[in-house]
Amino acid sequence: MAPADRPKTKSRDSEPRPRKSGGSATRLVVSEPRRVALEALLRVEQDGAFLDRVLPAALARSDMSPEDKGLAVEIATGVLRRRLWLDACLAPHVRGGLEKLDPIVRDVLRIGAYQLVGLDRIPAHAAVSTTVDLAKSKRRFAAGLVNAVLRKVASAPARSAPDDFQGLAVYASVPQWIADELQLTFDALSKEQDPHRTLLGPSSTVSDVLLALAKPAHPMLRVLENRIAQKTLVETLKSKGINASPCRFSTVGVGIERAGELTSLPGFGSDFIAQDEAAQLVCELARDEKGPTLDGCAAPGGKTLALWSMGHEALTSVDVHENRVRLLRATLSSAKVSGTVMHASMEAPPFPAESFNTVLLDAPCTGSGTLRRHPDLRWSLKPDDVGRMSALQSSILAGSARLVRPGGCLIYAVCSFLAAEGTEVIEAFVRENKDFGVDTWLTTAPHMDVMDGFYAAKLRRRATPDLAA
Repeated sequence: MAPADRPKTKSRDSEPRPRKSGGSATRLVVSEPRRVALEALLRVEQDGAFLDRVLPAALARSDMSPEDKGLAVEIATGVLRRRLWLDACLAPHVRGGLEKLDPIVRDVLRIGAYQLVGLDRIPAHAAVSTTVDLAKSKRRFAAGLVNAVLRKVASAPARSAPDDFQGLAVYASVPQWIADELQLTFDALSKEQDPHRTLLGPSSTVSDVLLALAKPAHPMLRVLENRIAQKTLVETLKSKGINASPCRFSTVGVGIERAGELTSLPGFGSDFIAQDEAAQLVCELARDEKGPTLDGCAAPGGKTLALWSMGHEALTSVDVHENRVRLLRATLSSAKVSGTVMHASMEAPPFPAESFNTVLLDAPCTGSGTLRRHPDLRWSLKPDDVGRMSALQSSILAGSARLVRPGGCLIYAVCSFLAAEGTEVIEAFVRENKDFGVDTWLTTAPHMDVMDGFYAAKLRRRATPDLAA
């Protein structure tokens, strides 16, 4: 029987719990969404796996209903997104501290706590009982502990967001070193003399950003405007029962509440693609530019399709990783878009000098601006990663600059809100390259239209160096 033909399983929350009968216990029935979430969490924490790879693979092997699959995703991502806060809620009720618990027991407790303090649609008794059953299936000796701790969490008064900076970082589950870097970046932006070039806005505070990072990301789509209009896609999605609306800032973006089975919708990958609104705004910096155009670090291919849909001709796309080049080719093939695709490094690109009028460089980065979308990054990133990525970004930027024709533009972007990967890289580059100047720049943050945090700068190569700069 094909997966699509399998009967849908019911949500375990509606099923009766196993009961003893005639002196013997019936078979333990464990909630499949919670089991899948636990297995994904253990892969991320113990094996260093990426959640956006292990979780979809686990769901593909399951015959759960769409509702149960959605619950598994919500629990796994929610636990990673709120881990520090969940631990703060659990810690007062665990004698000896959470750090001394078996890792599996600790994650089981987090799964239960997230349902109690992070979700409002699951009754407390169901959250506790299903989590106790999960504990019995993995670590039977800990079932009593899990039951006692979660009952105490369920009966404890609701905890609101703290007012102090460190407490707020815990509430948002942002490691303190990342919160400190964000504060430094925000302080620098607040002193900027040209505030209209940033989307943060004068009334924003670092607290706004931290609070936003505690919330889930929303899926966003980008229309390929030479194939479908934004309004048409919104109407099409609504006709299929999907809550969709135009993005706040991007004129080609559509926001939706839940991803569901978008890849099965007619036109996905050819008429519209999944792309965060912040990435869409980066592409908009190239709208009025001309070709030939190079998309450096191009995989998985969304920005290449955006450039193509704007009418950029003689379009070349490169990526340094062979597996990502294959992904790039697949993206363009799915959209039936032709173009030159190459396996190459932008630190030493294999093109003659001044080959392109427009170069878009979405550089490798820490990805700190995508913490909502990729919550496991909070725990895999290390402070040393920032300096390492900054050095790589500067090298890639230098290699890309020689390809730009006089009068042409170089667009540098990172999905990071850290100054060390954004403003500091560009300021150092402009100091060393007098023939380049900044046309414009933008920053986005998670509290603005629930988009990712990006930094982008549009650089223009002068015909002659400005030695006075």
